[in-house]
Amino acid sequence: MNKMRTTAIGAALLLSWGAAQASTNAYDTGTLGTTPYSSGVKTVSGSFADTYTFDLTTMSAVGAGVTNIPLHLNFGTININYNISGLNLAVFDSSNASITDTNADPLLFTGLLGAGNDYYLKVTGTATGNAGGLYTLGMIAAPVPEADTWTMLAAGLGLLGWRFARRQDSAKKMDGLVAA
Repeated sequence: MNKMRTTAIGAALLLSWGAAQASTNAYDTGTLGTTPYSSGVKTVSGSFADTYTFDLTTMSAVGAGVTNIPLHLNFGTININYNISGLNLAVFDSSNASITDTNADPLLFTGLLGAGNDYYLKVTGTATGNAGGLYTLGMIAAPVPEADTWTMLAAGLGLLGWRFARRQDSAKKMDGLVAA
């Protein structure tokens, strides 16, 4: 009986020690584009700092968000809880400089990021549920047209306007000939 109690106490201490340790996971999301990236549901324990690296092929408007999934399950006398306190999302460039607005929502990021730079997003927090914590992360990037594209658009609209004005002048001249 004492041996079983000692084993149970040892197992409980070992599990609580493991849950209290800081964990770090790294994920490579590849090139971020118009197809949304979803991390799926991540299970964490204790303090954690998960890193998601991504690349951009063109200058892009990037959006990212992280969500805590508080879950409470009751099975008679057994209670299973998942929760995260202090959940935070921050974005960094390849020189480890933060590009996150510290006054903004700590669960969201929106910004214009240049191409050819390795970026990473860090999700941090502390799992406070007796079974740990659950979160999910989503990211997307929308390419921003380059200056050449805007120039071509403006030139095309200018030509259309010029052509329309000429067509109206031509119609007025024709009306003048028909009336005469």
